[in-house]
Amino acid sequence: MTVNLEDIIKECCQEFNVPEESFFKKTRVRRVTLARQMVQLILRERLRMSYPEIASSIVIEGRKQHHTTALHSVVTLKDYMSVGDKYIIEAFKNINQRLDSYREKDCIAVTIHFLKNEPIDEFIFKIRKRYPDVKISVNSIIP
Repeated sequence: MTVNLEDIIKECCQEFNVPEESFFKKTRVRRVTLARQMVQLILRERLRMSYPEIASSIVIEGRKQHHTTALHSVVTLKDYMSVGDKYIIEAFKNINQRLDSYREKDCIAVTIHFLKNEPIDEFIFKIRKRYPDVKISVNSIIP
C-alpha cells in the first residue's frame, strides 16, 4: 500500500494538533493553515503531484483550491525550511517518518512479464519518475 491523501492529512493534522474536521473548514488559524500547507508540500514532494492536481484534491467547504494556492503553500514552506525554521523542519521530518512506516508495513511485489522485443526501459523510466522510492528489479525476459 502506498501513502494516500487521507493518510497525509491525518498525519499533518496530528502533527499540528488540528482536528481533521477543522482542516476542511474555511479558516486562517495558523496551525490549520500550516497543516494544509504541509499536506500540499508532501503531496508535491512525495507523490510528485502537479499543482493543479494538488489544488483539486483539497476541498475546503465545498470549494477546490486554485493551483496558485498550492504553489504558494509549497513555496512558503520551502522558504521557511531554507532559512532554518526548526519547527517546520522538525514537523516535516516527523510526518515523513510516520508516513514511511506505512510503506514498511504494507509492501507489495508485482511481477510483470514482457516479451523479448517489448521496450521495458520506457516503462521502468515512467515508474521511477512517478514513484522514486519504489525498488524495481528486472529478473528475466521471456524469449
